[in-house]
Amino acid sequence: TEERPALTIFDVGRACERIVLGFFKVAPVSVLLIWLQKHSIALLATTTNQYDRVLVAAAIAVTYPLYLYCNFSGYTDFVIGVAAFLRMRLPENFNRPFSSLNFIDFWNRWHITLSSWLKTYVYTPLVKTLMSRYPSARLEPFLGVIGFFVTFFLIGVWHGQTSVFVFFGFLQGLGVSMNRLYQVLMAQWFGRKGYRN
Repeated sequence: TEERPALTIFDVGRACERIVLGFFKVAPVSVLLIWLQKHSIALLATTTNQYDRVLVAAAIAVTYPLYLYCNFSGYTDFVIGVAAFLRMRLPENFNRPFSSLNFIDFWNRWHITLSSWLKTYVYTPLVKTLMSRYPSARLEPFLGVIGFFVTFFLIGVWHGQTSVFVFFGFLQGLGVSMNRLYQVLMAQWFGRKGYRN
């Protein structure tokens, strides 16, 4: 069996910092954000001025993703900190997702463990199956687009089985697959080197 590394004072400090940060994200920050979001939804029903309605709708659109991030990443921080006391190193699950450049980059930074699992067990086998069934070098990049849609549709459905989450999965799948299709078409148009530049 693999021997776990010794727990140093620096490890204890980092673990405590992670636990406190996680608690801070979950307790005051998440609670405040979900309150703001619910308050904004209630305000939307009573606001008649179109300009104010747009501002309230923007507040709703911004606060919920921030709430999800703080809540989920806060719990993750807490668990990673506690695991460090047990001398276990858990994988990171978030890597500054809101600094992403596009949908695909976002999902490489958000819920990394789920994205990696789905890439390994859904995306890669699906694309390999499609490639073996439709062997064409010209078609290959477009099969990846289909794989992205199916994978990210499943990410939405994984979060919940109601019609809201099915629609969320459809939008996620559409967003990511369109992002990938854009990348494929731009690479074909400019060439790989031109596209990278």
